[in-house]
Amino acid sequence: MATIVKHIESGHRYILLGTGYGAFQSDNFRFFSEREGQIEAAAVCDNQGTIKWFNTCDLQVVEIDGQPIGEIEGIDTLILE
Repeated sequence: MATIVKHIESGHRYILLGTGYGAFQSDNFRFFSEREGQIEAAAVCDNQGTIKWFNTCDLQVVEIDGQPIGEIEGIDTLILE
């Protein structure tokens, strides 16, 4: 089965392939506030298999292995505020 995520801004749903870090480096400080760093990134694919990358802050998990996230037993104990 799969983990399905929703792109928060567009509402499009994707299959989550994996997560990691994207690195960046710039010598142009006029456009970037930092010289180098990392961003949390997620690889997803659409129903055509096209791979896309998103910042993890822009995604929301909506389904795991065919079960909506809110219906997973014990999910309420995992939420930390």
